[in-house]
Amino acid sequence: MVQCEITDRDENNMFGKMKKAAEERMDQEMLVKLNGVPNGDLVAIEARYHKNCYSRYINRSSIAALQNAGLEKDPN
Repeated sequence: MVQCEITDRDENNMFGKMKKAAEERMDQEMLVKLNGVPNGDLVAIEARYHKNCYSRYINRSSIAALQNAGLEKDPN
């Protein structure tokens, strides 16, 4: 089965999870790449072939640790 269109509003698919993680990480470089992907086709940018990297990127504890590290660096 092939999906013709993937929307970023659906956070249950790979594209939606990746975009949400990029937003939470404030990863502007990734957001630019994702916004340039037609129809949310992660295969087109070879993201589906790097399952370990994808899993680490969207991992909630990894995102939380990154956010906590950012708070520690912020003196205010």
